[in-house]
Formats: sequence, C-alpha cells, structure tokens
Amino acid sequence: MLPDRGSKSTPVLVLRARLQWRLPGPALVALALALAASGRLWGVLLVPLAAPFIPALWIRLVVGEHTIRRYDWRAQWTTVSLDTVDAFRLRRVPWPALAWLRRGYRIGRFWSVPLTVRLQQGETVELQVRCIWWRGWRNLARFAALLPDVELDGRTRGRLGRYVGSVRAAAPVHA
Repeated sequence: MLPDRGSKSTPVLVLRARLQWRLPGPALVALALALAASGRLWGVLLVPLAAPFIPALWIRLVVGEHTIRRYDWRAQWTTVSLDTVDAFRLRRVPWPALAWLRRGYRIGRFWSVPLTVRLQQGETVELQVRCIWWRGWRNLARFAALLPDVELDGRTRGRLGRYVGSVRAAAPVHA
C-alpha cells in the first residue's frame, strides 16, 4: 500500500535501511539456492540466516512537510503528525557494555556509541529511529531540530553538534 500521492505533498526526505542491512538477505538466499542446485542440500541452512535481513528491503521513512510516515515490512504505514511533536531527543542506545563509555569516539567514519532519534509528544515517544539502521538519519535529525516549537535539551544540542553538525546556529531564532 503506497501513500496517496495526489493528496500528500512531495516528500522532503526518504530514508531507507543502510545497504549493509539490505544486501545480506538476498545474497544469502541466492547462495543457498546455488548450493542446493549444485547438490549441496546443506546450503538450505543459510535461509534462516537470511530471514532477519529480508524485511530491510521494504522498510522506509517518508518525511513530508507535515507528517512522517513509516512503512514497515508488513506493508503497513504508521503516520506521525509533526504538529503534535513538541520534543526532539538524540539519545544513546542503552547498551550495558557501553555504559562505561562517557562519550562517543570517531573511528574512521563510524562512532563508537550508537544513537537513537526520538520525536516525542510530552513523555510519549511518537517515533523512534535507531541511527545505525538508517541511511540519512543525520538529515532527519537536522529536519527535526529545525521544526518550530520543538524543544531540545542540553544533551541533544551537544550530540547534534558532535554527531550531526551545528544545526541551530544556522536556524532563525523564534521570538
């Protein structure tokens, strides 16, 4: 079920799963079929390894001017109205193994601390996105930080500066 393009505005941003999450599923299925075709039936055991990666082919976020729509692998849309969002948070993923690490460190183009983008209405989380899964999450964070009437706390502003780049400096100040 695709969005009705006639009644919706053109998407501002479309996010898909990163290539490293989309590629292994079809590659493992193709390898399993090739091994099974050559007489090695144990190749079928690769299919359960491919199963967790297959949904990454369909999931995506479509960010419009007034809504964010999340399309999941069950062919269902979840819509979040941006008018109801009043807080934006950029948080660390709560992994106990990384609790001792006080801040993230850059290793090449990767960061040592995985992050989560959260759009909230009060304390209710309307949309939560794990940054490690999505290509273009920085653009989503910039878009959300520049929304009018969206509150940012100190930790989010610091993480925006560190992981995304300065966003609020370029934004007009609302009086």
